[in-house]
Amino acid sequence: MAEKIQRTFQGRSTKEIYDRLLVKLQDVASRYSLKVDAEPGQHRGRVHRPGADVKFRIDGERLDVDLDFSFIVPGAIRTRVKDELSQRLDKLFDDSTVA
Repeated sequence: MAEKIQRTFQGRSTKEIYDRLLVKLQDVASRYSLKVDAEPGQHRGRVHRPGADVKFRIDGERLDVDLDFSFIVPGAIRTRVKDELSQRLDKLFDDSTVA
């Protein structure tokens, strides 16, 4: 079952959110050996590896993230990933935060 995260970034454009998110995702992906598939024209994409699939899309000021994990991924890891992702999204435009 997929879990969802949603954030709204008031005063930010779709492109601005997408570009910032992609930079942050590239950092995380390289650290955890994840593959990033970006669709810039559609302002959406996917970060994945076997057992984990995270899809994101941006519509206006709103970012929607769907997290889908294989049944073999333990609940504790699912929670940790969701919590870390939520924290990073909360600080997406905080320039003092290092990914």
